[in-house]
Amino acid sequence: EEAFVTPVRAPPVKDGGAVFGADDTVVVVHGLESGARGSDAMVAAAVAGKKGMRVWAVNFRGCGGGEVVASPGGYHLGFTDDLAGIISSLRSRHPAGRVFLAGFSLGGNVVAKWLGEVGERAAELGVAAAAVGSVPLGIAGIYGRMERGISREVYGKRLLGSLKEKAREQHARFPGRFDLERVLACRTIPEFDDAFIAPVYGFEDFLDYYKKSDATPFLSSVRVPLLVLNARDDPLVDPAGFPGADEVGNPLVKLVMMENGGHCGFLEGLGGLEDHYMQQEFMRFFEHVAGG
Repeated sequence: EEAFVTPVRAPPVKDGGAVFGADDTVVVVHGLESGARGSDAMVAAAVAGKKGMRVWAVNFRGCGGGEVVASPGGYHLGFTDDLAGIISSLRSRHPAGRVFLAGFSLGGNVVAKWLGEVGERAAELGVAAAAVGSVPLGIAGIYGRMERGISREVYGKRLLGSLKEKAREQHARFPGRFDLERVLACRTIPEFDDAFIAPVYGFEDFLDYYKKSDATPFLSSVRVPLLVLNARDDPLVDPAGFPGADEVGNPLVKLVMMENGGHCGFLEGLGGLEDHYMQQEFMRFFEHVAGG
């Protein structure tokens, strides 16, 4: 397989009422250039584990030690094929269990878009609910704040360096699919998306990629409860792209924009498990759905 899942083991200790069954699983989907062992995923796994749930933490292709061996590319903002395969595999292994999806940043967009793509089939595949956070919704949200000021220095350059290195490795495997010199000359994430993602996946340019990958138009077709949690002070995602309830027009989608929280931060204390508001809120949402 080109997409990898890391089963995360946690002590089977349940807090309070047992609203989850032994076969219920949380699937955790990470953000750009992170992985199953990234901090967001690990905290989510720990929170779910304390409720006695099984956790599958996704590694997108090329992340978390996984290699792209059969095709160029890897993953992107709207690439849902691997998530679909993972859910199908989980359903075949644990047909009696419910599936809860937790997505962060780019991974949150993948989760929300997939839910809209499959519509009613999500429930047939065992998906009971999903929660996503710090999601780059809308063109403004995707374009984001990453190329401005300190965000460009702290986040943009680090992510761009990692993406360029992977592009260099892929060029050695699949020469001719994209212009490596152009990729290496990129100074921003949108420039990289224009030079690498667009030609590899058949988009006209980076704006066409953003438009077609944005989960926002798919939210109206989601047919399981979905929580979307973003922060107005997110240094990467521009809140201007965050849709309103009227635009989405779907009572199953709960849209929450908080004033503070940063990008996948939402810390309420010194960093203990109980201080991670986003992951704790995801679990509260899942408990609410599971408890009926």
